[in-house]
Amino acid sequence: MPLRPELREKSGISRNEAIAEINKLFETDFDVNVPLILITGGSLGAEVFNTVLPEALKMVSGKFQIVHLSGKTKLEKTVEHYAGLTVKKLLLETTSAMDLFLAAADLVFSRSGGSTTAELALFGKNSI
Repeated sequence: MPLRPELREKSGISRNEAIAEINKLFETDFDVNVPLILITGGSLGAEVFNTVLPEALKMVSGKFQIVHLSGKTKLEKTVEHYAGLTVKKLLLETTSAMDLFLAAADLVFSRSGGSTTAELALFGKNSI
């Protein structure tokens, strides 16, 4: 499966370097010692990820932090579903920094198209 050149170039970046770059670019304060969950339904989003996952994560005990890519025009509703979840999180519609998010993630929730599967394999990520 052909992969985007920027993903191939960044696939060797360390998790700590990726988190540092995310913190710089997005003015976040993610902690390298806390697992990071990446949630993405692709550029159009996936309704189940935007509605069910935030609610499910509210029931999970333990420390984690989240990057959630909602898809175009779906951010506002997704933000509503995260109300009350007090973990560090970055919620965006889309991003051009997928390389950093994949490098930083400990677990990825995503749709499993061919490109996504190849990208997850390139970065060696656990995924659901």
